[in-house]
Amino acid sequence: MNEIERAMTSEDAIKNLTAYMYYALDEIPKDVGNAISTAISALRVQTERENPKPLTLEQLRERENRKSPVWLNKAKEWAFIASVNIEPYAQAWYFNSRALAKTCLFHHESFYDHPPKDDA
Repeated sequence: MNEIERAMTSEDAIKNLTAYMYYALDEIPKDVGNAISTAISALRVQTERENPKPLTLEQLRERENRKSPVWLNKAKEWAFIASVNIEPYAQAWYFNSRALAKTCLFHHESFYDHPPKDDA
């Protein structure tokens, strides 16, 4: 980690810029405010990509039969979710990148929109 990264994390930058926008809103030009808002949005996207949270079971169910894959962290592969069953136990059926149909128990795998930074 370099000096700049140690000095301020993305989360710190988001908090500082948001606080600045809140307290100085009446004093800054509109174009500067728009630029700061854009920077905050970009930092949030970057933070989410670098430190994604695992999908919940409900979020995984929303991805059934979609054309966008999810990352299976333990299997270290991309997958297209075909079906998510809750009973008799939470289970996902999916197609991997080699078009093989597979299944796994929800609690035995971690599903993400993007691979976590350490695993990418």
